[in-house]
Amino acid sequence: MKPDASKKLSKLFHIIAVWWSILVGLLIIISVIGMFLSEPSFYHGWKRVVETFSPFNVANFIVTVILLLPAIGAFKLKEYFEKKAEKI
Repeated sequence: MKPDASKKLSKLFHIIAVWWSILVGLLIIISVIGMFLSEPSFYHGWKRVVETFSPFNVANFIVTVILLLPAIGAFKLKEYFEKKAEKI
């Protein structure tokens, strides 16, 4: 593969990783806003958010990691193509 192609792929995967991370972050922010709006008071909304993002809520942690896996994979591919471009 040409070094120019590796650089372009590296840039592409960097863009994908950043945008995917931004989208996941926006999804989390929108879900927190939805939790607040769906509860009758601020206290109940805050309680629901704290329960959802508790460190003991393993299901939420697993879902978050699964949502971030494409960004992590794209970042690793970016690093791979950068190293490949340096070798050539």
